[in-house]
Amino acid sequence: MQLEELMQTLNYAKKGRGRDFLIQQRMKNQDPMNLQNMDVLQKQKGLPFVDRVLEPSKYPTPSLLNGGKMQTHLMSAEQDDDGNWFVFPNVIMQKGKYRKFKTVNAAMKNAKKTGNLISFGKGENAKQKALNFSANYKPEEFKEFYKGVQEKTGGLLN
Repeated sequence: MQLEELMQTLNYAKKGRGRDFLIQQRMKNQDPMNLQNMDVLQKQKGLPFVDRVLEPSKYPTPSLLNGGKMQTHLMSAEQDDDGNWFVFPNVIMQKGKYRKFKTVNAAMKNAKKTGNLISFGKGENAKQKALNFSANYKPEEFKEFYKGVQEKTGGLLN
């Protein structure tokens, strides 16, 4: 399904965050980890959260659980006051431990302060790319690594 068709099927949703959430959830089922997202990861591999995606074995087993699911990144795609779209984690690695921000705003503020985010620019195309990336950022290697961790620990990856 093309993105334009996806947008048309979601016309019943209100514009704004609810609609964006629905688009993000539908994108999870459309094109999990496409080449565009892999290219973004490779270009941004110097960022701490991207390194955790590309090299999960270098980091401790996630200790944050939500309903029995391990949380490694809990990505968000948000627009700032200037209209720029950013993707950033709500879970970061701090002093060797995972830390989850209480709000998306707190996570975005930290990400902008530390530079631990990816900018997708302005406009509808930027929004679509940011939402797609935030939903489909995990390469198969990441999923396979945590599948093994889940089997050992009984946790589910979020």
